[in-house]
Amino acid sequence: MKTNLKVIVCFFLFLFAGCSIRENRKNVIIGINADISTFNPAFAMTMTEGNISELLYLSLVGNKWDETKGELVPYPLLAEKWEWAKDSSFVDITINDKAKWSDGQDITSYDVLFTFDIYSDPAVNSKFFDSFDYFDLNKDHSIDLKKVFKVLSNKEIRINFKKGSIPSTVYFDLPLIPKHIFEKVERKNLFNSELNQTAVTSGPYVLQEWNKNQFIKLALNKNSFLAEPGSIAEIIFKVIPDYNSSIIQLDKGDIDFAEELKFEDINKLKTNRNLNIFTIKGRDYDYLGLNNLDPIKFEKKLLEPNPFFGDSLTRKAIAYAIDRDMIISDYLGSYGKAAVTPVAPIFNSLIDTTIKPYTYSPKTASALLSKAGWKVNKGGILERNGKSFSFKLAIPGTNKLRNEIATIIKDNLKLVGIEVEIVPIEPSVFFAGLNDKKFDAFLAGWTVPIPIDLKPYWGSNLIQNGGNNIGYRSKNADLLLDKMKVKLSEKRKKQIYYDFEKVMYNEAPVVFLYWGDKIVVCSKRISNTDFSPLGTVHYCWKWRITE
Repeated sequence: MKTNLKVIVCFFLFLFAGCSIRENRKNVIIGINADISTFNPAFAMTMTEGNISELLYLSLVGNKWDETKGELVPYPLLAEKWEWAKDSSFVDITINDKAKWSDGQDITSYDVLFTFDIYSDPAVNSKFFDSFDYFDLNKDHSIDLKKVFKVLSNKEIRINFKKGSIPSTVYFDLPLIPKHIFEKVERKNLFNSELNQTAVTSGPYVLQEWNKNQFIKLALNKNSFLAEPGSIAEIIFKVIPDYNSSIIQLDKGDIDFAEELKFEDINKLKTNRNLNIFTIKGRDYDYLGLNNLDPIKFEKKLLEPNPFFGDSLTRKAIAYAIDRDMIISDYLGSYGKAAVTPVAPIFNSLIDTTIKPYTYSPKTASALLSKAGWKVNKGGILERNGKSFSFKLAIPGTNKLRNEIATIIKDNLKLVGIEVEIVPIEPSVFFAGLNDKKFDAFLAGWTVPIPIDLKPYWGSNLIQNGGNNIGYRSKNADLLLDKMKVKLSEKRKKQIYYDFEKVMYNEAPVVFLYWGDKIVVCSKRISNTDFSPLGTVHYCWKWRITE
Protein backbone atom coordinates (compact mmCIF):
# COMPACT_ATOMS: atom_id res chain seq x y z
CA MET A 1 0.00 0.00 0.00
CA LYS A 2 2.85 2.38 0.89
CA THR A 3 4.54 1.63 -2.43
CA ASN A 4 1.35 2.36 -4.35
CA LEU A 5 0.88 5.61 -2.43
CA LYS A 6 4.43 6.67 -3.32
CA VAL A 7 3.77 5.98 -7.00
CA ILE A 8 0.54 8.02 -6.92
CA VAL A 9 2.23 10.92 -5.12
CA CYS A 10 5.15 10.89 -7.58
CA PHE A 11 2.72 10.84 -10.50
CA PHE A 12 0.81 13.87 -9.23
CA LEU A 13 4.03 15.74 -8.41
CA PHE A 14 5.21 15.14 -11.98
CA LEU A 15 1.84 16.17 -13.37
CA PHE A 16 1.81 19.32 -11.21
CA ALA A 17 5.33 20.22 -12.33
CA GLY A 18 4.27 19.91 -15.97
CA CYS A 19 1.16 22.03 -15.40
CA SER A 20 3.07 24.75 -13.56
CA ILE A 21 5.49 25.04 -16.46
CA ARG A 22 2.68 25.51 -18.98
CA GLU A 23 0.59 27.94 -16.89
CA ASN A 24 2.77 30.88 -17.92
CA ARG A 25 1.85 31.73 -21.51
CA LYS A 26 4.77 34.18 -21.70
CA ASN A 27 7.28 31.34 -21.76
CA VAL A 28 8.35 28.96 -24.51
CA ILE A 29 8.75 25.25 -23.81
CA ILE A 30 11.23 23.26 -25.88
CA GLY A 31 11.07 19.47 -25.79
CA ILE A 32 14.37 17.59 -25.34
CA ASN A 33 14.86 13.82 -25.16
CA ALA A 34 17.41 13.75 -22.32
CA ASP A 35 18.78 15.94 -19.56
CA ILE A 36 22.20 17.53 -19.75
CA SER A 37 25.21 16.98 -17.52
CA THR A 38 26.95 20.36 -17.87
CA PHE A 39 26.46 23.98 -18.90
CA ASN A 40 30.17 24.47 -19.52
CA PRO A 41 30.83 24.73 -23.29
CA ALA A 42 34.21 23.08 -22.78
CA PHE A 43 32.39 19.80 -22.13
CA ALA A 44 29.06 20.29 -23.93
CA MET A 45 29.04 17.17 -26.11
CA THR A 46 25.38 16.52 -26.91
CA MET A 47 23.21 18.62 -29.21
CA THR A 48 21.08 19.75 -26.26
CA GLU A 49 24.12 20.73 -24.18
CA GLY A 50 25.41 22.69 -27.16
CA ASN A 51 22.08 24.44 -27.70
CA ILE A 52 21.79 25.53 -24.07
CA SER A 53 25.42 26.51 -23.58
CA GLU A 54 25.23 28.70 -26.72
CA LEU A 55 22.47 30.73 -25.04
CA LEU A 56 24.53 31.13 -21.87
CA TYR A 57 28.10 31.55 -23.14
CA LEU A 58 28.61 33.78 -26.15
CA SER A 59 31.52 34.02 -28.56
CA LEU A 60 33.35 37.07 -29.83
CA VAL A 61 31.80 36.23 -33.21
CA GLY A 62 28.23 35.65 -34.34
CA ASN A 63 27.38 33.97 -37.64
CA LYS A 64 24.61 34.03 -40.19
CA TRP A 65 24.21 31.58 -43.04
CA ASP A 66 24.25 32.75 -46.64
CA GLU A 67 22.07 30.15 -48.35
CA THR A 68 22.89 31.39 -51.84
CA LYS A 69 26.66 31.15 -51.45
CA GLY A 70 26.59 28.32 -48.93
CA GLU A 71 28.92 30.00 -46.48
CA LEU A 72 29.17 31.73 -43.09
CA VAL A 73 28.70 35.47 -42.75
CA PRO A 74 30.41 36.54 -39.48
CA TYR A 75 29.53 39.61 -37.44
CA PRO A 76 30.69 40.97 -34.04
CA LEU A 77 28.86 39.51 -31.02
CA LEU A 78 30.84 39.94 -27.79
CA ALA A 79 33.38 41.74 -29.92
CA GLU A 80 32.69 45.32 -30.96
CA LYS A 81 34.99 45.02 -33.98
CA TRP A 82 38.12 43.35 -35.31
CA GLU A 83 40.87 44.56 -37.61
CA TRP A 84 43.11 42.26 -39.65
CA ALA A 85 46.76 42.84 -40.42
CA LYS A 86 47.37 43.42 -44.12
CA ASP A 87 48.92 39.96 -44.45
CA SER A 88 46.30 38.40 -42.10
CA SER A 89 49.08 37.24 -39.77
CA PHE A 90 47.22 38.68 -36.77
CA VAL A 91 43.90 40.23 -35.81
CA ASP A 92 43.20 42.96 -33.24
CA ILE A 93 39.89 42.46 -31.43
CA THR A 94 38.02 45.09 -29.44
CA ILE A 95 35.50 43.72 -26.93
CA ASN A 96 32.09 45.37 -26.69
CA ASP A 97 31.97 47.83 -23.75
CA LYS A 98 28.46 46.54 -22.97
CA ALA A 99 29.61 42.92 -22.70
CA LYS A 100 29.38 41.78 -19.08
CA TRP A 101 29.12 38.55 -17.14
CA SER A 102 25.79 37.88 -15.48
CA ASP A 103 27.32 38.76 -12.07
CA GLY A 104 28.04 42.28 -13.39
CA GLN A 105 31.77 41.96 -14.05
CA ASP A 106 33.18 43.16 -17.37
CA ILE A 107 34.18 40.67 -20.04
CA THR A 108 37.83 41.43 -20.72
CA SER A 109 40.81 40.44 -22.81
CA TYR A 110 41.93 38.27 -19.90
CA ASP A 111 38.77 36.18 -20.25
CA VAL A 112 39.68 35.60 -23.91
CA LEU A 113 43.23 34.57 -22.98
CA PHE A 114 41.99 32.33 -20.16
CA THR A 115 39.36 30.65 -22.38
CA PHE A 116 41.82 29.62 -25.07
CA ASP A 117 44.30 28.50 -22.43
CA ILE A 118 41.68 26.28 -20.77
CA TYR A 119 40.38 24.84 -24.03
CA SER A 120 43.86 23.84 -25.22
CA ASP A 121 45.13 22.49 -21.88
CA PRO A 122 45.56 18.67 -21.98
CA ALA A 123 44.87 18.53 -18.23
CA VAL A 124 41.37 19.90 -18.90
CA ASN A 125 40.75 17.72 -21.97
CA SER A 126 37.97 19.93 -23.32
CA LYS A 127 36.08 19.03 -26.48
CA PHE A 128 38.19 21.66 -28.27
CA PHE A 129 41.54 20.13 -27.26
CA ASP A 130 43.96 19.36 -30.10
CA SER A 131 42.06 21.52 -32.59
CA PHE A 132 44.30 24.60 -32.62
CA ASP A 133 46.69 23.77 -35.46
CA TYR A 134 46.46 27.34 -36.78
CA PHE A 135 48.26 28.64 -33.64
CA ASP A 136 51.81 28.06 -32.42
CA LEU A 137 51.61 25.21 -29.93
CA ASN A 138 53.68 23.76 -27.11
CA LYS A 139 54.84 20.15 -27.19
CA ASP A 140 51.75 19.03 -25.26
CA HIS A 141 49.53 20.69 -27.93
CA SER A 142 48.49 23.51 -25.63
CA ILE A 143 48.57 27.00 -27.15
CA ASP A 144 51.83 28.93 -26.75
CA LEU A 145 50.17 31.90 -25.04
CA LYS A 146 53.18 34.23 -25.29
CA LYS A 147 53.46 33.80 -29.05
CA VAL A 148 49.75 33.79 -29.84
CA PHE A 149 48.18 36.44 -27.59
CA LYS A 150 49.06 40.00 -26.72
CA VAL A 151 46.79 41.91 -24.35
CA LEU A 152 46.65 45.48 -25.66
CA SER A 153 44.24 46.73 -22.99
CA ASN A 154 41.45 45.48 -20.77
CA LYS A 155 39.14 45.44 -23.80
CA GLU A 156 41.64 44.88 -26.64
CA ILE A 157 43.61 41.77 -27.55
CA ARG A 158 45.80 40.71 -30.46
CA ILE A 159 45.75 37.13 -31.76
CA ASN A 160 48.70 35.95 -33.87
CA PHE A 161 48.31 33.05 -36.29
CA LYS A 162 50.82 30.40 -37.27
CA LYS A 163 52.80 31.11 -40.40
CA GLY A 164 51.26 29.34 -43.41
CA SER A 165 47.76 29.06 -41.91
CA ILE A 166 44.65 30.56 -43.51
CA PRO A 167 43.25 32.78 -40.74
CA SER A 168 39.53 33.44 -40.48
CA THR A 169 37.03 34.50 -37.82
CA VAL A 170 36.31 30.81 -37.25
CA TYR A 171 39.65 30.56 -35.45
CA PHE A 172 38.53 32.85 -32.63
CA ASP A 173 34.85 31.90 -32.69
CA LEU A 174 34.71 30.04 -29.38
CA PRO A 175 32.39 30.56 -26.39
CA LEU A 176 34.15 32.56 -23.68
CA ILE A 177 34.15 31.40 -20.06
CA PRO A 178 34.70 33.68 -17.02
CA LYS A 179 38.25 33.70 -15.69
CA HIS A 180 37.23 35.00 -12.27
CA ILE A 181 35.00 31.95 -11.77
CA PHE A 182 36.87 29.00 -13.26
CA GLU A 183 40.41 30.02 -12.28
CA LYS A 184 39.46 28.89 -8.77
CA VAL A 185 39.29 25.26 -9.91
CA GLU A 186 42.30 22.99 -10.31
CA ARG A 187 42.35 22.24 -14.01
CA LYS A 188 42.42 18.46 -13.76
CA ASN A 189 39.24 18.72 -11.66
CA LEU A 190 37.39 21.10 -13.96
CA PHE A 191 35.31 18.44 -15.71
CA ASN A 192 33.69 17.36 -12.42
CA SER A 193 33.45 20.82 -10.86
CA GLU A 194 30.10 21.93 -9.44
CA LEU A 195 30.71 25.29 -11.12
CA ASN A 196 29.79 23.63 -14.42
CA GLN A 197 26.24 23.35 -13.10
CA THR A 198 25.86 26.82 -11.59
CA ALA A 199 26.50 29.18 -14.42
CA VAL A 200 27.88 32.75 -14.43
CA THR A 201 27.26 33.55 -18.07
CA SER A 202 27.49 36.15 -20.83
CA GLY A 203 24.39 35.42 -22.89
CA PRO A 204 20.91 36.90 -23.14
CA TYR A 205 19.63 34.24 -20.73
CA VAL A 206 20.65 33.10 -17.26
CA LEU A 207 19.99 29.84 -15.46
CA GLN A 208 16.94 30.28 -13.24
CA GLU A 209 16.14 26.70 -12.24
CA TRP A 210 17.34 23.20 -13.02
CA ASN A 211 15.01 20.41 -11.89
CA LYS A 212 17.10 17.45 -12.98
CA ASN A 213 15.46 15.05 -15.42
CA GLN A 214 12.42 17.35 -15.48
CA PHE A 215 13.28 20.75 -16.93
CA ILE A 216 15.86 23.53 -17.28
CA LYS A 217 14.47 27.04 -16.97
CA LEU A 218 16.35 30.00 -18.44
CA ALA A 219 15.28 33.57 -17.67
CA LEU A 220 15.94 36.61 -19.81
CA ASN A 221 18.99 38.52 -18.60
CA LYS A 222 17.56 42.04 -18.78
CA ASN A 223 21.04 43.49 -18.25
CA SER A 224 22.34 41.80 -21.40
CA PHE A 225 22.98 44.12 -24.35
CA LEU A 226 21.16 41.54 -26.49
CA ALA A 227 17.93 41.61 -24.47
CA GLU A 228 15.12 43.50 -26.18
CA PRO A 229 11.68 44.63 -24.95
CA GLY A 230 9.92 41.84 -26.86
CA SER A 231 12.38 39.04 -26.01
CA ILE A 232 10.81 35.93 -24.49
CA ALA A 233 10.97 36.09 -20.69
CA GLU A 234 11.51 32.37 -20.09
CA ILE A 235 12.86 29.56 -22.22
CA ILE A 236 12.20 26.13 -20.71
CA PHE A 237 13.81 22.91 -21.90
CA LYS A 238 11.48 20.10 -20.83
CA VAL A 239 12.87 16.57 -20.64
CA ILE A 240 10.65 14.09 -22.50
CA PRO A 241 12.57 10.80 -22.87
CA ASP A 242 9.80 9.05 -24.81
CA TYR A 243 9.65 10.19 -28.43
CA ASN A 244 5.93 9.42 -28.85
CA SER A 245 5.14 11.48 -25.75
CA SER A 246 6.87 14.48 -27.30
CA ILE A 247 4.68 14.14 -30.41
CA ILE A 248 1.54 14.01 -28.24
CA GLN A 249 2.63 17.05 -26.21
CA LEU A 250 3.38 19.00 -29.39
CA ASP A 251 -0.05 18.17 -30.73
CA LYS A 252 -1.75 19.18 -27.46
CA GLY A 253 0.25 22.40 -27.06
CA ASP A 254 2.00 21.26 -23.87
CA ILE A 255 5.31 22.10 -25.55
CA ASP A 256 6.01 24.70 -28.23
CA PHE A 257 9.01 23.30 -30.05
CA ALA A 258 10.75 20.05 -30.95
CA GLU A 259 13.33 19.00 -33.52
CA GLU A 260 14.85 15.83 -34.95
CA LEU A 261 11.34 14.54 -35.68
CA LYS A 262 10.63 11.52 -37.88
CA PHE A 263 9.12 12.18 -41.26
CA GLU A 264 6.35 9.59 -40.71
CA ASP A 265 4.88 11.79 -37.95
CA ILE A 266 4.68 14.94 -40.06
CA ASN A 267 1.41 14.22 -41.87
CA LYS A 268 -0.41 13.94 -38.54
CA LEU A 269 1.15 17.14 -37.18
CA LYS A 270 0.31 19.00 -40.41
CA THR A 271 -3.38 18.71 -39.51
CA ASN A 272 -2.78 20.80 -36.36
CA ARG A 273 -3.51 24.43 -37.26
CA ASN A 274 -1.47 25.66 -34.29
CA LEU A 275 1.83 24.25 -35.55
CA ASN A 276 4.36 25.28 -38.19
CA ILE A 277 6.64 22.66 -39.75
CA PHE A 278 10.10 23.59 -41.02
CA THR A 279 12.77 21.57 -42.76
CA ILE A 280 16.49 22.31 -42.68
CA LYS A 281 18.25 20.75 -45.62
CA GLY A 282 21.53 19.24 -46.48
CA ARG A 283 23.92 18.66 -43.56
CA ASP A 284 23.18 15.18 -42.14
CA TYR A 285 23.83 11.96 -44.04
CA ASP A 286 23.53 8.24 -43.37
CA TYR A 287 25.97 5.77 -44.82
CA LEU A 288 26.93 2.12 -44.95
CA GLY A 289 30.39 2.03 -43.40
CA LEU A 290 32.74 -0.50 -44.98
CA ASN A 291 35.92 -1.07 -43.01
CA ASN A 292 38.75 -0.73 -45.51
CA LEU A 293 41.09 -2.42 -42.98
CA ASP A 294 41.07 -5.90 -41.49
CA PRO A 295 39.69 -5.26 -37.95
CA ILE A 296 41.47 -8.28 -36.48
CA LYS A 297 44.83 -7.17 -37.83
CA PHE A 298 44.11 -3.55 -36.88
CA GLU A 299 43.68 -4.61 -33.25
CA LYS A 300 47.28 -5.83 -33.50
CA LYS A 301 48.26 -2.44 -34.96
CA LEU A 302 48.65 -3.85 -38.47
CA LEU A 303 47.21 -1.95 -41.44
CA GLU A 304 46.11 -4.65 -43.88
CA PRO A 305 43.20 -4.59 -46.36
CA ASN A 306 39.84 -5.90 -45.24
CA PRO A 307 39.21 -9.28 -46.97
CA PHE A 308 35.73 -8.10 -47.97
CA PHE A 309 36.03 -4.36 -48.50
CA GLY A 310 39.74 -3.68 -49.01
CA ASP A 311 39.34 -2.94 -52.74
CA SER A 312 37.35 -0.20 -54.45
CA LEU A 313 35.79 -2.53 -57.06
CA THR A 314 33.98 -4.51 -54.37
CA ARG A 315 32.87 -1.34 -52.58
CA LYS A 316 31.53 0.14 -55.83
CA ALA A 317 29.69 -3.11 -56.53
CA ILE A 318 27.93 -2.87 -53.17
CA ALA A 319 26.97 0.73 -53.96
CA TYR A 320 25.30 -0.46 -57.16
CA ALA A 321 23.60 -3.35 -55.33
CA ILE A 322 21.72 -1.15 -52.82
CA ASP A 323 18.36 0.33 -53.80
CA ARG A 324 18.72 3.84 -52.36
CA ASP A 325 15.61 5.09 -54.14
CA MET A 326 13.44 2.53 -52.35
CA ILE A 327 14.99 3.43 -49.00
CA ILE A 328 14.34 7.13 -49.54
CA SER A 329 10.83 6.59 -50.94
CA ASP A 330 9.74 4.24 -48.14
CA TYR A 331 11.38 5.91 -45.17
CA LEU A 332 12.13 9.56 -45.93
CA GLY A 333 9.74 10.63 -48.66
CA SER A 334 10.33 14.25 -49.63
CA TYR A 335 12.59 14.74 -46.59
CA GLY A 336 15.63 13.05 -48.09
CA LYS A 337 17.76 12.77 -51.23
CA ALA A 338 20.42 10.35 -52.43
CA ALA A 339 23.97 11.06 -51.27
CA VAL A 340 27.03 10.58 -53.45
CA THR A 341 29.93 12.25 -51.55
CA PRO A 342 30.47 13.75 -48.05
CA VAL A 343 30.30 17.33 -49.38
CA ALA A 344 26.97 18.59 -48.03
CA PRO A 345 24.40 20.15 -50.39
CA ILE A 346 24.38 23.32 -48.28
CA PHE A 347 27.85 24.08 -49.67
CA ASN A 348 26.25 24.53 -53.06
CA SER A 349 29.16 26.39 -54.66
CA LEU A 350 31.42 23.36 -53.98
CA ILE A 351 29.12 20.66 -55.35
CA ASP A 352 29.97 19.03 -58.69
CA THR A 353 26.46 18.44 -60.02
CA THR A 354 27.79 16.25 -62.85
CA ILE A 355 28.48 13.45 -60.34
CA LYS A 356 25.32 11.41 -59.88
CA PRO A 357 24.55 8.81 -57.19
CA TYR A 358 25.10 5.16 -58.06
CA THR A 359 21.92 3.79 -59.63
CA TYR A 360 20.43 0.52 -58.39
CA SER A 361 21.74 -2.19 -60.74
CA PRO A 362 22.30 -5.76 -59.49
CA LYS A 363 23.62 -6.63 -62.97
CA THR A 364 26.35 -3.96 -62.78
CA ALA A 365 27.10 -5.00 -59.19
CA SER A 366 27.57 -8.64 -60.20
CA ALA A 367 29.85 -7.70 -63.09
CA LEU A 368 32.08 -5.61 -60.78
CA LEU A 369 32.18 -8.37 -58.17
CA SER A 370 33.28 -10.83 -60.81
CA LYS A 371 35.96 -8.41 -61.98
CA ALA A 372 37.13 -8.10 -58.34
CA GLY A 373 37.66 -11.87 -58.20
CA TRP A 374 34.47 -13.02 -56.46
CA LYS A 375 33.01 -16.31 -57.74
CA VAL A 376 29.78 -18.10 -56.80
CA ASN A 377 30.36 -21.23 -54.70
CA LYS A 378 28.16 -24.32 -54.48
CA GLY A 379 26.03 -22.72 -51.78
CA GLY A 380 25.20 -19.77 -54.02
CA ILE A 381 27.38 -17.38 -51.98
CA LEU A 382 30.27 -15.44 -53.47
CA GLU A 383 33.76 -16.57 -52.56
CA ARG A 384 37.28 -15.16 -53.00
CA ASN A 385 40.57 -16.69 -51.93
CA GLY A 386 38.66 -19.42 -50.12
CA LYS A 387 36.63 -16.94 -48.03
CA SER A 388 32.83 -16.71 -48.40
CA PHE A 389 31.38 -13.22 -48.78
CA SER A 390 29.46 -13.39 -45.51
CA PHE A 391 29.77 -10.53 -43.02
CA LYS A 392 28.11 -8.99 -39.97
CA LEU A 393 26.43 -5.59 -40.26
CA ALA A 394 26.53 -3.69 -36.95
CA ILE A 395 23.77 -1.19 -36.15
CA PRO A 396 22.86 0.82 -33.02
CA GLY A 397 20.26 -1.37 -31.35
CA THR A 398 17.77 1.35 -30.43
CA ASN A 399 17.55 2.89 -33.91
CA LYS A 400 14.41 1.52 -35.57
CA LEU A 401 15.02 3.27 -38.91
CA ARG A 402 18.54 1.90 -39.30
CA ASN A 403 17.29 -1.58 -38.40
CA GLU A 404 14.74 -1.42 -41.22
CA ILE A 405 17.27 0.00 -43.69
CA ALA A 406 19.71 -2.76 -42.70
CA THR A 407 17.05 -5.31 -43.66
CA ILE A 408 16.70 -3.75 -47.11
CA ILE A 409 20.48 -3.80 -47.56
CA LYS A 410 20.59 -7.44 -46.46
CA ASP A 411 17.91 -8.39 -49.02
CA ASN A 412 19.59 -6.32 -51.77
CA LEU A 413 22.99 -7.93 -51.23
CA LYS A 414 21.53 -11.43 -51.09
CA LEU A 415 20.46 -10.97 -54.72
CA VAL A 416 24.11 -10.62 -55.79
CA GLY A 417 25.40 -13.50 -53.64
CA ILE A 418 26.45 -11.68 -50.47
CA GLU A 419 25.29 -12.96 -47.08
CA VAL A 420 24.64 -10.39 -44.33
CA GLU A 421 23.92 -10.92 -40.64
CA ILE A 422 22.42 -7.86 -38.91
CA VAL A 423 23.84 -7.36 -35.41
CA PRO A 424 22.08 -4.77 -33.18
CA ILE A 425 24.46 -3.41 -30.54
CA GLU A 426 23.83 -1.23 -27.49
CA PRO A 427 24.59 2.37 -28.61
CA SER A 428 27.51 3.12 -26.26
CA VAL A 429 29.19 -0.18 -27.22
CA PHE A 430 28.41 0.45 -30.89
CA PHE A 431 30.06 3.88 -30.98
CA ALA A 432 33.07 2.66 -29.02
CA GLY A 433 33.49 -0.17 -31.53
CA LEU A 434 33.09 2.30 -34.38
CA ASN A 435 35.96 4.43 -33.10
CA ASP A 436 38.14 1.34 -32.61
CA LYS A 437 37.34 0.05 -36.14
CA LYS A 438 36.09 -3.26 -34.74
CA PHE A 439 33.32 -3.84 -37.29
CA ASP A 440 33.59 -5.08 -40.86
CA ALA A 441 30.48 -3.06 -41.74
CA PHE A 442 28.04 -0.77 -39.96
CA LEU A 443 25.23 1.72 -40.48
CA ALA A 444 25.77 5.20 -39.07
CA GLY A 445 25.15 8.87 -39.71
CA TRP A 446 27.23 12.02 -39.70
CA THR A 447 26.73 15.78 -39.54
CA VAL A 448 29.08 17.75 -41.77
CA PRO A 449 30.79 20.53 -39.80
CA ILE A 450 30.49 24.23 -40.62
CA PRO A 451 32.80 25.49 -41.99
CA ILE A 452 33.40 22.35 -43.97
CA ASP A 453 36.46 20.36 -42.87
CA LEU A 454 36.94 16.95 -44.48
CA LYS A 455 40.46 15.94 -43.50
CA PRO A 456 39.65 14.62 -39.97
CA TYR A 457 37.29 12.07 -41.55
CA TRP A 458 39.03 11.11 -44.78
CA GLY A 459 42.76 11.75 -44.18
CA SER A 460 45.04 8.69 -44.26
CA ASN A 461 46.85 9.45 -41.00
CA LEU A 462 44.61 7.46 -38.65
CA ILE A 463 46.23 8.89 -35.52
CA GLN A 464 45.73 12.53 -36.47
CA ASN A 465 42.36 11.97 -38.16
CA GLY A 466 40.28 10.26 -35.51
CA GLY A 467 37.03 10.67 -37.46
CA ASN A 468 38.26 8.26 -40.14
CA ASN A 469 36.43 5.26 -38.66
CA ILE A 470 36.67 3.07 -41.78
CA GLY A 471 40.46 3.19 -42.18
CA TYR A 472 40.30 4.84 -45.59
CA ARG A 473 43.76 5.60 -46.98
CA SER A 474 44.19 7.30 -50.32
CA LYS A 475 47.12 9.28 -51.72
CA ASN A 476 44.75 10.92 -54.20
CA ALA A 477 42.44 12.11 -51.43
CA ASP A 478 45.34 13.20 -49.17
CA LEU A 479 46.80 15.41 -51.88
CA LEU A 480 43.50 17.25 -52.31
CA LEU A 481 42.76 17.43 -48.58
CA ASP A 482 46.13 19.12 -48.02
CA LYS A 483 45.42 21.63 -50.80
CA MET A 484 42.15 22.54 -49.08
CA LYS A 485 44.21 23.86 -46.17
CA VAL A 486 46.05 26.39 -48.39
CA LYS A 487 44.79 29.85 -49.30
CA LEU A 488 43.16 29.58 -52.72
CA SER A 489 41.15 31.59 -55.18
CA GLU A 490 37.44 30.71 -55.23
CA LYS A 491 37.83 29.15 -58.67
CA ARG A 492 40.76 26.97 -57.58
CA LYS A 493 39.04 26.01 -54.33
CA LYS A 494 35.95 24.87 -56.24
CA GLN A 495 38.05 22.74 -58.60
CA ILE A 496 39.84 21.02 -55.72
CA TYR A 497 36.52 20.10 -54.11
CA TYR A 498 35.25 18.87 -57.48
CA ASP A 499 38.35 16.68 -57.83
CA PHE A 500 37.92 15.36 -54.29
CA GLU A 501 34.30 14.42 -55.01
CA LYS A 502 35.46 12.47 -58.08
CA VAL A 503 37.94 10.57 -55.90
CA MET A 504 35.18 9.76 -53.42
CA TYR A 505 32.95 8.54 -56.22
CA ASN A 506 35.62 6.41 -57.90
CA GLU A 507 37.15 4.91 -54.75
CA ALA A 508 33.83 4.52 -52.85
CA PRO A 509 35.34 4.33 -49.34
CA VAL A 510 31.80 3.92 -47.96
CA VAL A 511 28.34 3.67 -49.49
CA PHE A 512 26.75 7.11 -49.08
CA LEU A 513 23.01 6.49 -48.69
CA TYR A 514 21.07 9.72 -48.26
CA TRP A 515 20.97 13.26 -46.98
CA GLY A 516 18.16 13.60 -44.45
CA ASP A 517 16.39 16.85 -43.67
CA LYS A 518 16.19 18.04 -40.09
CA ILE A 519 12.50 18.45 -39.26
CA VAL A 520 11.51 21.16 -36.79
CA VAL A 521 7.99 21.71 -35.45
CA CYS A 522 7.16 25.00 -33.76
CA SER A 523 4.01 26.53 -32.30
CA LYS A 524 2.47 29.33 -34.38
CA ARG A 525 2.47 31.47 -31.22
CA ILE A 526 6.22 31.86 -31.81
CA SER A 527 7.34 34.25 -34.54
CA ASN A 528 10.60 35.72 -35.88
CA THR A 529 12.34 32.35 -35.91
CA ASP A 530 15.40 31.95 -38.10
CA PHE A 531 16.30 28.29 -38.57
CA SER A 532 19.36 27.45 -40.65
CA PRO A 533 22.07 24.77 -40.94
CA LEU A 534 23.82 26.58 -38.07
CA GLY A 535 21.08 25.61 -35.63
CA THR A 536 17.56 26.26 -34.42
CA VAL A 537 17.44 27.71 -30.90
CA HIS A 538 20.84 29.43 -30.79
CA TYR A 539 19.35 32.90 -31.45
CA CYS A 540 16.02 32.45 -29.68
CA TRP A 541 16.33 35.79 -27.86
CA LYS A 542 15.12 37.17 -31.20
CA TRP A 543 11.95 35.06 -31.09
CA ARG A 544 8.63 36.70 -30.23
CA ILE A 545 5.36 35.40 -28.77
CA THR A 546 2.24 36.38 -30.70
CA GLU A 547 -0.89 35.12 -28.93
